[in-house]
Amino acid sequence: MATYMNREIEDGVTYDENHPAKIEVTVSVGEFPDGETELSITAGGDFTMIGLDFTAAHRLMLALQDALNIHGEQA
Repeated sequence: MATYMNREIEDGVTYDENHPAKIEVTVSVGEFPDGETELSITAGGDFTMIGLDFTAAHRLMLALQDALNIHGEQA
């Protein structure tokens, strides 16, 4: 059984030399036979899609959380 999430983020996003934009994030877990997590991001008409195994997806999540924590401590 696949898990699928699609989310639009409109506030606080900049794209193309600080022009306001929104991004659309789509994540599909377990949709494909190899079990990869498919992550796609669309911003300003540009589309990027990557495949991640479970470990890589988890490390991406932790890296983003770590960066936000470090930034919060410096503020």
